[in-house]
Amino acid sequence: MERLKQAAGINLHAVILYGSAASSEFHENFSDLNLLCLLHDLSASAMLVLSDTVEWWKKQKQSVPLLLSVDELTHAADVFA
Repeated sequence: MERLKQAAGINLHAVILYGSAASSEFHENFSDLNLLCLLHDLSASAMLVLSDTVEWWKKQKQSVPLLLSVDELTHAADVFA
């Protein structure tokens, strides 16, 4: 988490843990950590800044974080209502 916060800086709006790790169904030896990262800016240059952190995360055998902009989530909210 610290790597992500340092890499994204003020562009990071929130990190949301979802999936089995956010429930009682998490198994340390089998479950991965699913993260949704909400960013203010999701341009190519903003994602490039995160590339080293995402590569490190993959080497830890974790799922690649889902990256969404705050605007994308806001505009998609009606789908989940």
